[in-house]
Amino acid sequence: MNKKIMLLALAAVSAVVLALPAMASALIPLHLSPTPAGSKTIDGVGGAILSTSGGTTTTCTGFGGNASFEAGGTTGTMNLTFTGCKESVFGTSCNSSGAAAGTIVTTALPFHLATLAGKSPGVLVTPNAGGAGNHFATFTCAGGLVTVNVTGNGVLGTITAPACEGSSTQATITFEESSHGVQKHKTLEGTATEYSLMKGAETASQVAHGTLTLGSNTKLVCT
Repeated sequence: MNKKIMLLALAAVSAVVLALPAMASALIPLHLSPTPAGSKTIDGVGGAILSTSGGTTTTCTGFGGNASFEAGGTTGTMNLTFTGCKESVFGTSCNSSGAAAGTIVTTALPFHLATLAGKSPGVLVTPNAGGAGNHFATFTCAGGLVTVNVTGNGVLGTITAPACEGSSTQATITFEESSHGVQKHKTLEGTATEYSLMKGAETASQVAHGTLTLGSNTKLVCT
């Protein structure tokens, strides 16, 4: 290797090394302390809506579920059950296989407490890796004539309470859309990946607001 090529190679390596701290500094740690132990209850506030870019909606009058945290208080798994669900085209009820009319049950969904773009505290819910096609939930409507698969690489919500470095016995989480089928938050701080739900071939968005019971006074650590 001649001297000119060696100098260019060293310059390239130096540029990468110097860029790493800037990239790392954009990733803000986020976790709960102490880590909530056992299964914690999720209570929906009001109903929930799954809308698509095509303008259709699946509206549910209520939802609930549970979440379990892994050691460290940053990751875990949640299960959700939506009730009173109807599709908007004909107004028929929708349900997962084996569930009562109007009841949609998700698979076990991994979640990660994460910092949203703009540095707001949030949560990333990802699909169940054990199923095919990045699966969130499957349900039928119109007496089983229509089958819907909700897939995608993830959906982002905002932790509205407690505030960063604040403490509470429960956390409130909100999922919002900016328009039909478009989630309000799509990226995490320091990353370029865009997260979205899919309903068939259309992009989909989740609108919901709920509370997670933490059990004891727990701090949301953002730095």
